[in-house]
Amino acid sequence: MTQLINSIPLKHLTVALHNDFHNKVSEAIADFGAEALHIAPQAAAYAELIDRENSIVKRQTAYVSTIKLKVTDRTRDNGVGVVMQLINTHKTSIIPAKRKAAHGLAAITANYKGIARHHRRTLTREIDSLLAVLDTETARTHLATLAMTDEVEALRTANETTERERSKLTGGLNMPALF
Repeated sequence: MTQLINSIPLKHLTVALHNDFHNKVSEAIADFGAEALHIAPQAAAYAELIDRENSIVKRQTAYVSTIKLKVTDRTRDNGVGVVMQLINTHKTSIIPAKRKAAHGLAAITANYKGIARHHRRTLTREIDSLLAVLDTETARTHLATLAMTDEVEALRTANETTERERSKLTGGLNMPALF
């Protein structure tokens, strides 16, 4: 005679392992058939509960979103630093054209020195402004002389990515004090 399993200790499992266990049981029920196992009435309710648990356990947590935001924010900060440091480095170039272009860019970007240390929300707007300044004809000419157009475009992408991640985290709400 078939003996039923009376209990399985699940209290020691993490939420994810608990969810995985029930998903595997559900797959086994589907493979063998609820009717063949004589649990057809309970199988539908069990499947509903598993779906509910999946919607809770498999959602992206704020912690994961915060980590993504931190990574994109650091990338953006590094991008600003690279652009500003390259300009500063080329000011002492032994190639006169590069030195002249770097001094021209330094004058154009002087107001943005040290912006990587500003608050994240403020930084986004300041980088937008910096990128607008770097999109002028004079700045583009200087950037081309210094072969820095790739860095500026990477900074633009990093700024957009950071803002997109922040928007995902806040649900599109403007929450400057928190993030």
